[in-house]
Amino acid sequence: GVWLHLSEAIFQLSMMFWIHRDPAGDMSSSVLIYYTAVMGIQRGSLAYYSAYNSTPKLAALMWFGRLLFLEYALPVYTYDTLAFPWPCRTSYPSQPDRLDLICEGTIM
Repeated sequence: GVWLHLSEAIFQLSMMFWIHRDPAGDMSSSVLIYYTAVMGIQRGSLAYYSAYNSTPKLAALMWFGRLLFLEYALPVYTYDTLAFPWPCRTSYPSQPDRLDLICEGTIM
């Protein structure tokens, strides 16, 4: 239904943020890099948080990213509502090879 289409589209958009590669190799063009930089700024003073206070937020973001990458690399089911459907994990002959291929060269 509509919710399935919306959730799959949001998932696809999220993965586009995670796998974005600037053709020139400029990491600062990544939405996630900007987001993590903004996450490190204190609202009141506009100063950066200390590393001690930023670590839990960054760890949560990395954990969430790993879960997204796992679903992206080896989907539980086929994503049929997307413009470019993604096959489910059983369609890949070697799941470890597929995971290595997807994670190669990413920030994960």
